[in-house]
Amino acid sequence: MSTREAARKHPKAVTIGQPGIDNATLLARVAEVKDLVSKSCSSQQEILDLTQQQRRASEEQVQKLDEVTQQLAKQDTSSRSILAVAGEALSAIVEVKDLLFQVSQDIINVRIVLNSMFIRSMDPTKELPVIIEDALGRHVPIPPEWLDSLDWEALYTLLSCRFKGQNGHEMVLKRLYALEESASGRDLDPNRPLHLCLRRGMKINMAMIFQTTDPLSDACPSCMTEINVSEDVTTQCPQSDCRMWFSMRQTVMGDSNRTTLPKDGKLNKESATTA
Repeated sequence: MSTREAARKHPKAVTIGQPGIDNATLLARVAEVKDLVSKSCSSQQEILDLTQQQRRASEEQVQKLDEVTQQLAKQDTSSRSILAVAGEALSAIVEVKDLLFQVSQDIINVRIVLNSMFIRSMDPTKELPVIIEDALGRHVPIPPEWLDSLDWEALYTLLSCRFKGQNGHEMVLKRLYALEESASGRDLDPNRPLHLCLRRGMKINMAMIFQTTDPLSDACPSCMTEINVSEDVTTQCPQSDCRMWFSMRQTVMGDSNRTTLPKDGKLNKESATTA
């Protein structure tokens, strides 16, 4: 630093040439200025060092922030992947739940079917109709769901419609027939409610009743075709246009003024033929 610069910074210092200032004083002043300049340079160097340290620290922080940012990006990617996997797993769980529900419903349905099959095997007649075989050999099925509501009048009407235009229609309208249980051979009692007389799977035979006082002949009571018929044996007429099933029964009266009630439930005086 020159003497002029030192004088400008320290206006109180005495310049060279002024009276009363010797060289020793001037040198002391110069030494002080040098010391101040040295201290100033040291302070600036310290400030520079601190600035460089702060810069390095800032760079390290920026680097760490970059690393943290990269870690956060990786974590975000991992989180998205985990969320995607979790979503797929949730969808799979929902599908498994639906599948298990469907399987449980199928198991319930199978159990219902098995139970119904077991109950049906215990009751083989559960869904079997009542079969009425009329005097012409035709089968008249009565569905099992009708049995609880069917009455005698409805049954009479059904049989009348079946015989319309056929042999024996007039006799059916006059109810000159008997309904006989095939298994036991007993006549159905028309005085009892019909649903108490019918059972699922049972077979009923229809027998036409021909009342006559003449001796019985071995002939079909419908077309009078000669047939060798034994008493109480059910026989079918061989004529293709008749094909009536019938049996002969004879009742002998001890008193001509008395009537009897034969097996078919009809009042006869001397003899009767059921067909």
